[in-house]
Amino acid sequence: EYDLRRKFCMKALDDIGFTYGDPGGAFYIYTNVSNSGLSASLFCKNLLEKTGVLLFPGTLFGDTEDKYIRLSYLQPIDKIEESMKRIKSFVKS
Repeated sequence: EYDLRRKFCMKALDDIGFTYGDPGGAFYIYTNVSNSGLSASLFCKNLLEKTGVLLFPGTLFGDTEDKYIRLSYLQPIDKIEESMKRIKSFVKS
């Protein structure tokens, strides 16, 4: 189940054009959002305000550069699909 969710998220991130590291056994994907033109903190804030999707910048987890987000795939696949659709729409707008 988690493998399906992880693969879905990775494919969606590829489609958006974001880069990320291999999550290995983690339940989240560390994703570089710098090509959005926003810092990770501002990306997360604007995404929440405009789409209702909550993500966290890597700076909350000790990153010194504000260009990574932590995207969890613990939710059911239907919620992940909807969230990724909203993220893609936000990035493309």
